[in-house]
Amino acid sequence: MSLYQRSHLYRRLATQIRYGEVIEVLGTRGALSRVRIPDQTGGRFPHGIVGWVASRQLHPEPAGWQTPARVATVTAKRATLQLTTGGTTRPLALSYATTLPVLHVRSHQVVVAVPGSARTGRLPRSAVRVHAPDAPAMRPTIRQVLAQAKRFLGLPYLWAGMTAWGYDCSGLTATVYSVLGITLPRDAADQSLVGRPVARRHLRVGDLVFFSHTRKRGDIHHVAIYAGHGRVLDSPYTGARVEVVNLRHSYLNREYWGATRPLD
Repeated sequence: MSLYQRSHLYRRLATQIRYGEVIEVLGTRGALSRVRIPDQTGGRFPHGIVGWVASRQLHPEPAGWQTPARVATVTAKRATLQLTTGGTTRPLALSYATTLPVLHVRSHQVVVAVPGSARTGRLPRSAVRVHAPDAPAMRPTIRQVLAQAKRFLGLPYLWAGMTAWGYDCSGLTATVYSVLGITLPRDAADQSLVGRPVARRHLRVGDLVFFSHTRKRGDIHHVAIYAGHGRVLDSPYTGARVEVVNLRHSYLNREYWGATRPLD
């Protein structure tokens, strides 16, 4: 999208749903479906954010669907899924953090099940981590938080973004932490409730740093990842890109609210 098109997303979208993410359909109206996203929660939506999506973007779970023994999570910035349907193969670009059920693991490829009927896909083995559904895709360490977030330096900000084509501030933090097995709420103010509070002088790499217009929790509007030496890794606003900035030299410094440590 152009910058002009991106600017028109402001407050018109709640979030994005990644390919293969399991959601609950609450109802339909014309070409739209009202859905709940169990893996994306918030203060107003403790059981999952509720919103509307195009019905054509949804596929029902196959009959007899069961939790897979293994899943593959994309840990590269992006990966190409070779999607096979009826003997025809076409490429489909997948984002970081996309997770699909594993059918077979080969030396250089992982064969996965994909949304829809009787379709399979192949992902490069080097682009994914294969793991149990209840285990993290990558070992959760404080250094890994920053290392994963740095993959997206230079990526244009996208309001409501949850993919490697654009993140908003809390979309980036929620996605990076999810790959490390830690579920954060979708929005910045709700993320400030996760983990233990950390004084500014005790900040450590990987901590979440929050900003409020009035220094009150209810007015928290932004979150960033502490990158050490007084710097934060930040996906700031439409028209900007993911960057590392010195907090004391940033406009955000005067809105500093506090920090938490989801990963100890």
